[in-house]
Amino acid sequence: MAMSYVTLILTRTPLDEFKYGGMSGRWGRLAVFQGSQIKSAKFRTAPTLPSALQPIVPIAQAAAAPIQRAMDAMGIRSSEQTCPLIPFAERALELALADGGTVTKLYEFDTMERFKADSGKGFYMQTRPRTEPYELSMIRSSAVAELDKKYAMKLNPEGQCLKVHGHGYKQQGTGAEAGILIHEAPHVGWLIGCISPREKNKRKQGDDRGPSQQAMKLIFDAMGGFSVGTRASLIVLDW
Repeated sequence: MAMSYVTLILTRTPLDEFKYGGMSGRWGRLAVFQGSQIKSAKFRTAPTLPSALQPIVPIAQAAAAPIQRAMDAMGIRSSEQTCPLIPFAERALELALADGGTVTKLYEFDTMERFKADSGKGFYMQTRPRTEPYELSMIRSSAVAELDKKYAMKLNPEGQCLKVHGHGYKQQGTGAEAGILIHEAPHVGWLIGCISPREKNKRKQGDDRGPSQQAMKLIFDAMGGFSVGTRASLIVLDW
């Protein structure tokens, strides 16, 4: 049986920029999948599945799995496969899986990131799109915990978050890998290069930690609960 694995898939298109005070941010969408490991993903130009057909996607995946395993045993197809198109961000998403299993889309969240520099010249660091997934790991970040002091409110005093590995950005002056994290944030001022998911269509920013806290809790729960070192993957589809 294929190991159950969690993959996050991020899209930022079409561009949806916003202002919070003098800060520039952008909205995106994040899907959470559980099941077989996803090797790559892409949007199809075809329209997204009609809502009446969306409930049959997991049924079709389950029905196809025994046939796919039999074909693998006979050696008549690659071990990497595609699965039925899945609705995501009002489009149709095609996934390439690493084995003969299936995946289930658990959640779809909005995401928030810093966008343009405060000076208006240039942009904040953002995780680049690429074909292969980024590795994620659960960590306790002192940087996330320190944000509580900066904004004089308790958000995540234990610094629980996900770290993005292998993104290629370096810290100025040290050459060490910059810290791009996925963590909760009540407004875009809590973010510098990081990604914050929140419950879909709950975009009001301010002091309410609820929508973002709930999104992170559901992601951690999908990964088996928070435990330092637990791994997952992130696929970034676009800028």
